[in-house]
Amino acid sequence: MEKEQLLALAAQVGEGIKDTDLFKKYKEAEAGYRGNSELQAKIAEYTVQQQALANENAKPDANAFITEQIQKRINSLYADIMHDDSFEQFMSAQDELRLLMDDVNRAIMSRVNGKEDGEEETGCTGNCASCGGCH
Repeated sequence: MEKEQLLALAAQVGEGIKDTDLFKKYKEAEAGYRGNSELQAKIAEYTVQQQALANENAKPDANAFITEQIQKRINSLYADIMHDDSFEQFMSAQDELRLLMDDVNRAIMSRVNGKEDGEEETGCTGNCASCGGCH
């Protein structure tokens, strides 16, 4: 089989993934996350505050009060971001999509390595520590 044929098969797999409910859920969650202007403003401020903290800490005479205040704001923003519904939904959908992609990749690698469908790929290297103990 030629490279072009393999890439065509990969494109078919990609189209199949796009047709899953899981991918549609991801795209909806992404739109909600990106469209949440209040959350996006907090994320932008979080980035700015991180840079401000780094800049202050880089000074030889860094002001402890200023760094403490910046860190408090960073912590507050972080908590707000992490507990935002659209952020949580996006991260959850992203994790689910990543797991699907991992499953697809594992199925491909299993076949490349000569395994049959459903045959477990252990990842053992011959060193008992690499696969959860010796069998």
